[in-house]
Amino acid sequence: MTQSGTTIEAKVARWALPLLKPSRYKIARGGRSGGKSHQFCEIAAEKMASNPTFKVAGIREVQKSIKHSMKSLLEQKIHEQGASYLFDMQSTEIKRHNGDTAAAFFGMQDHTADAVKGLEDFDLGLVDEANNLSATSIKKLTPTLRKEGSEIWFAYNPDQETDPIDVFIAENEGHEDFLVLSVNIFDNPFVSDTAWKEYRREKARAVEARERIAAARAIKEDPADADLAIVDKFNHVWLGYYDNRSQRLVFHNWKEGELDVPDNVVWFYGIDWGFASDPMAANRFCFPSKSTMYISHEAHGTGIRNEDVPGKLLELPGIADRVSRADSARPEMVDYCRRNGLPKIRSAKKGKGSVEDGYSFLQGLDIVVHPRCKNTLNEFKVHSYKIVKHTGEILTTPEDKDNHHIDGLRYGAEGAHRKGKLLEGVVEEQNNRLERPQDAYSSVREDADSWKVA
Repeated sequence: MTQSGTTIEAKVARWALPLLKPSRYKIARGGRSGGKSHQFCEIAAEKMASNPTFKVAGIREVQKSIKHSMKSLLEQKIHEQGASYLFDMQSTEIKRHNGDTAAAFFGMQDHTADAVKGLEDFDLGLVDEANNLSATSIKKLTPTLRKEGSEIWFAYNPDQETDPIDVFIAENEGHEDFLVLSVNIFDNPFVSDTAWKEYRREKARAVEARERIAAARAIKEDPADADLAIVDKFNHVWLGYYDNRSQRLVFHNWKEGELDVPDNVVWFYGIDWGFASDPMAANRFCFPSKSTMYISHEAHGTGIRNEDVPGKLLELPGIADRVSRADSARPEMVDYCRRNGLPKIRSAKKGKGSVEDGYSFLQGLDIVVHPRCKNTLNEFKVHSYKIVKHTGEILTTPEDKDNHHIDGLRYGAEGAHRKGKLLEGVVEEQNNRLERPQDAYSSVREDADSWKVA
């Protein structure tokens, strides 16, 4: 197309040709170096240069600074198309020489519903790293950017199937005004030699790891976690698979199953209170041996009324007669349950170092979870360490999600271990004393602070 006598052309890869046809929603998702953001900005730059009133909104969930936006990439494409003379590249916006906005950049978390109304006049919403969008942001964005003929484009590398953007796509895919494209490095004709070398190096590592995994399974051995992590990372980063998190998972030491436990076993109970959308989570568990934890039952519910909480907890066999420990953040709930059917419930001590100590203790056990504990099993499957989004670096701090039952287990077990090790006597006492007060062990340990990390 032309403006002021100058021909302006966009370089369009074959995979991106459907983007040239009108559609309200356009999604490009896949692995690294597929050229998703580059192709979006290439076409958006051509539209801005060819139409003197066309306005683009660059959108992310969180935009810490303008350098983290798509602004520099959009400017690069404008320059490559020979259209720089049409625009004034300001510090935070791209304007036309008459002062009109051509492109502005938004972080959805930084804008209230009223502030986002400023998007009403834009022709194109260009969403980068859409896997980070919250459900709230999607709900704000889609009805706000509503100019006649306007479109919203989402570019991202898939992370989890449950991410809001993937839920949004699953709910709408197949709709006539909803275009979904999958793209990876081998679909991109503009890939640099450096990117190809990186891809081939990672692919070779993944192929070797797959061979080792196959060899281990052929002799009915478990594959090495390191090999599983190499394959998972390659599939996620380069092929656009969902991240199954094997390299990020906090727990690898669990399995689903049933155990026969001694009649005189000491049962422990741990409770994490729900709040707002977080569920109340509680478990019954024991230590059949020095190295084994068995989780036999769970209680779980979201939006439970306070007056119904004791009844929900009483679903755990024996909890009324044994000591249970609950999150101390809600002492009023502990008191209410104590007066309504759970006389031996107590607040967990928690304290400095208790989180790290609790995780270390759980990670050092062979954990067996009964199949009836569906929500507990799900947490062990997905609870992960935090990750640095821009680098992929895995941190040593667990994410504060998918951990409600896990927190309850920490609270319930805090009197049974010290510095990550099961205390002497927990198993021996239950094996040697066939008749005992039902909370005898708990009463012995209740006043000790030995569970804490120094």
